[in-house]
Amino acid sequence: MLGCSVGVEVGHHLTLSSSLPQSVETTDQDTDWSSALATYIRHNDQAMLEAADKMLELFESDLLLSTSFGEFADAADLLRGPAAIADPDTFLKDALRLPD
Repeated sequence: MLGCSVGVEVGHHLTLSSSLPQSVETTDQDTDWSSALATYIRHNDQAMLEAADKMLELFESDLLLSTSFGEFADAADLLRGPAAIADPDTFLKDALRLPD
């Protein structure tokens, strides 16, 4: 069985896995994942459009207004949960490897 990842996830609020597929199942004979993905989109376009509208609304109302990475991390729910970012400024500095 082959899979094609099309899910988008940034924190808890942006998880679209409930509306968008994490993978599109194909049969062993159907190795053309792009055709399987196109078929999935053709049959689930309304749900995908609704999920995209929710994501755009969240982006416009919460994420776009962020004035710092700390605010973005909070709005994207990256400060909670098992993989939480303890200190957003340190995380960003370490991720970009910026000197002091």
